[in-house]
Formats: sequence, C-alpha cells, structure tokens
Amino acid sequence: MIRRIVMFAPLETATAEEFEAAVRRLEGLDQKLDEISGWELSIDMESDSEWKAGLVATFVDEETMERYVVHPVHADIAGGIGKVARIARFASAIAD
Repeated sequence: MIRRIVMFAPLETATAEEFEAAVRRLEGLDQKLDEISGWELSIDMESDSEWKAGLVATFVDEETMERYVVHPVHADIAGGIGKVARIARFASAIAD
C-alpha cells in the first residue's frame, strides 16, 4: 500500500472562499476513481496553521497512485487548486 499525504495552504492572492471551494472539489473523488483505496479530506479554515486543508489517500501500489495523479478528473481538480494554494506532497509505503 502507498499512503499519499497532501497539505494545502492558501496563496496570498486567493480569497478564503476561492481556496475552500477549490479544495472542496476533492470531496467524493474516492467515489469517482477506482484507483483510490482510502480517502480522508480535512478542511479547517479556522486553523492557526498556514495549512488549512489536508488529504490522506491510499493506493494499492505506486503504479495505481501514478494512474490517479495523471487521471483527467484529478488533474483538472489539482490544476484549479494549484491556482489558489501552495501544496506539499508526501508519499510512503505502508504495511498491508
């Protein structure tokens, strides 16, 4: 299994509403893409941290994760988020 963790921080040029709307497009993506094995999205616009949203996604293997990354539905959403957020990504293997 592969765990992918993604953190989102609003850009100074984006409003809170623009940021939140872009990130919320990720909601339910696990129901649309078969590549996703597990999905947890958290948004906390009141957080004291600069990071206002986070995502933990799991995939059966690295190949499956790579198919998800380039999937047109994900790529469209990610492109929109990239216009309003700074993004940090981490991926690691986890025991089954």
